[in-house]
Amino acid sequence: MPEQTMTGAHRLHVINGSDTIGWTGSIDLDPILVLPAATVISVYRDAPVQPTDDEANVETPLTARRRYIGQVRIPLAGNGLPMIHSFQVTRRYVILVLCSLRVEPHLIGSKLFVLQEPFAGVQTLGWRGHQNTTVYVMDIESTDPTTGPLRTFSIDPMFLNHHINAWEDEASLEVNMDVIAYRDGSFLSNPRGFGNLEVMRSSKERATSEDDGVVLSVMLDGKRGKSYLLVLNATTMQTMATAYSPVVMPADFHGEWFPHEEVAMY
Repeated sequence: MPEQTMTGAHRLHVINGSDTIGWTGSIDLDPILVLPAATVISVYRDAPVQPTDDEANVETPLTARRRYIGQVRIPLAGNGLPMIHSFQVTRRYVILVLCSLRVEPHLIGSKLFVLQEPFAGVQTLGWRGHQNTTVYVMDIESTDPTTGPLRTFSIDPMFLNHHINAWEDEASLEVNMDVIAYRDGSFLSNPRGFGNLEVMRSSKERATSEDDGVVLSVMLDGKRGKSYLLVLNATTMQTMATAYSPVVMPADFHGEWFPHEEVAMY
C-alpha cells in the first residue's frame, strides 16, 4: 500500500458493533517520472482486541486490529487534491464523497503554514463548478485492501463538510444520505467577513435531555480582525453570549475544551 501521509477525521462505529471505520490518505508516485500521480484514499476497519497478560505489561499494548477494506485512487491531473473531511457508514456500506471543492496544488505554496494569516488555508482552495461531485460506495465487509468501490455515482457540484445521517431502505435497496451542502463556492468569500470553525456541544453537569447545555464555536469577525467565542443555547440555538479574543485565532478543524482545573495546571 502507498505510504500514509494523512489520517481522516471523525472515525465512525459500524452499525450495532464495536468496530470503527476510518480512512488514511497518501500520494501515489508515478514509477517512471517519480512525480505525484494520484491521491489514494484507503478505508480501514479497526476491531478492538483485549491485550494478553504479556501485552498488558508493555508500554503500548495492542488495543485494535486493523484491516484495510478498500481504496479509491484519484488522479491528480485534472482533479487537484480532494477535500474530504468526513464520511458516512450504513449497515453494509462506507460512503465517501469527493466534492467539487479541491485543494489546488499550484496555490499551496507556504499558505498552510502561515499562521499569521487568518484562514490562510482557504486561499489554497478552488471551486470546480464544472466538475460534478463523486460519491463512492464501499463494501464495509470487504477484506481486500486494494478493491475499489462497489458503485460510483456522479451528482451535481456541491461542497459539504459534515454528514448528518445515512441509511439503507430495505424495501427499495436504496442508500440515502442527509447532508448540509453548498451549491457553489460563494462561501469562500463571505461578504460579511464572518467564519466559524467546528462547533462543540457542552452538556450541563446534570443534563436532563440531549440538548440541555450549550453549543460553542470560535468565530472570525473579519471586519474587526478578531476572533470570538460564540455561545448558543443548544435547545433554541439562540445566542447566549459572545467573548472576543485580543488576537486572531489560527484556523483549524477541531478544538478541545478542558475543565478549569486542568487548564490551571499549566
